[in-house]
Amino acid sequence: ATILNTLGSSFSALKDSVSALKYFYAAIEADSSKPEAYASAGCLLEMQGKFPEALSILKKGHTVCNSEQFTYYSICLNLAVTYLSMDSCSQAGKYIDIAKQHGTDRPQFDTRVTQIENNVINHCK
Repeated sequence: ATILNTLGSSFSALKDSVSALKYFYAAIEADSSKPEAYASAGCLLEMQGKFPEALSILKKGHTVCNSEQFTYYSICLNLAVTYLSMDSCSQAGKYIDIAKQHGTDRPQFDTRVTQIENNVINHCK
C-alpha cells in the first residue's frame, strides 16, 4: 500500500490526476487501514473541485486514523478546507479546531493550519 500511495503522489506531482487517483485507490484497496492514501486522494479531489467525493474519502480516512497519528490531523485540515469550499462554516470550524490541537514540530503544517483558520474566519464572518 505504501508503494502504491507513493506512486500516486508521484503522478500527482506530475499533474496526472487520473493516474494519481488510480494509485491512491489501489493503495486503499491493498490496505484500507492505512490513512495516508485517503488523505492524498481526498486532497486531490478537493483541489479538483470534487467536493462530495473528497468528503466521502476523507471521512473514511478519518475513521481509520487515531488521534495519535499525524495523518489524522492532516485529514482534519483537508476536511476543513473541503467544508469551507462548500460554504459549510460550522463544519470547517469544527475540523480546523481539531487540526489546531495537534502540537507539532512541523512548521509547514502549523503555518497551513493558521492560513486555513484565517480563511475560515474571513469567509464565515
